[in-house]
Amino acid sequence: MIKGIVKFYSLNVTLDWQAKQLDISSDVENTGASDGSEVVQVYVCGVEDSFIKRPIKELNFTKSFVEAGEKKTTSFTTDLKNAFSIWDSAKSRWFIEKGTYQIYVGNSSDNVPLSKSVEIAENY
Repeated sequence: MIKGIVKFYSLNVTLDWQAKQLDISSDVENTGASDGSEVVQVYVCGVEDSFIKRPIKELNFTKSFVEAGEKKTTSFTTDLKNAFSIWDSAKSRWFIEKGTYQIYVGNSSDNVPLSKSVEIAENY
């Protein structure tokens, strides 16, 4: 982990239905005096008023080396099925429920300073 203060900046989330993927990028800055590494983790939280309650799910993570005073962009791509779907046992298929999902970025599950909403307009 970086010595000093780590700041997370700008969270960008793009939902690409044609490519069936979710693109996420975030900036991390090392404001400490020493070079070091930081783990960047991405989480998704399901629809709040869903008929199925789901816990926050880790989508991806990476470890980035960041020099002292440097700002670095980390990027993640995941398919929509992995990010949003649940198993519909009645229909024996994966299902993406319409509604608002939250994407979180931080260095641990209890430190996610960035979040962004993603709206799914229809059930898929």
